[in-house]
Amino acid sequence: MAKEIGALSRQPLNKNMLSQLDYKFLLKRAPAIEFFLQRINLPGINISSVSMPNPFVQIPFSGDHIIFQPLAIEFKVDEDFANYFEIHNWLYGLGFPEEFGQYGELSEKKQILGDGLKSDISLMILNSVKKPNLEIVFHDCFPTSLSDLVLTTTTHDVDYLEAMATFSYTWYDVNRM
Repeated sequence: MAKEIGALSRQPLNKNMLSQLDYKFLLKRAPAIEFFLQRINLPGINISSVSMPNPFVQIPFSGDHIIFQPLAIEFKVDEDFANYFEIHNWLYGLGFPEEFGQYGELSEKKQILGDGLKSDISLMILNSVKKPNLEIVFHDCFPTSLSDLVLTTTTHDVDYLEAMATFSYTWYDVNRM
């Protein structure tokens, strides 16, 4: 019996740990964010479960729809607000708070930035020698929130402003490099 258990356990082929510092980010619709990106989450996924009635105990079965958690990024805001307003104007256009034409203006950007309403986001995970290991491509992304910015004169040190944006997406692919 011990021989069988030992045969099932083996050492991993790659013993290097994943560093949280080794990644590259690309959002074609908002390129000014790439340089200032501070943090990005790899979203979780869920699947609902359904229960089948039984006289004794409910029997759970997996559901048939995956629920993707939102993709969140955090970035330093440049002094011209270029990266902040890339997301702000995109979100503003999706909501067209003043006139219907604001939504139409996003579609006009299709020639320059791809689809003006949605954009793919690529997250490249690097290995321990800084070479691409995985590429995760989030498809049909659009912003759902952009954090506020707090300007204050009460701090003693310079704290550069950071903003957080969250995105919804349809699905993502994981490609080994």
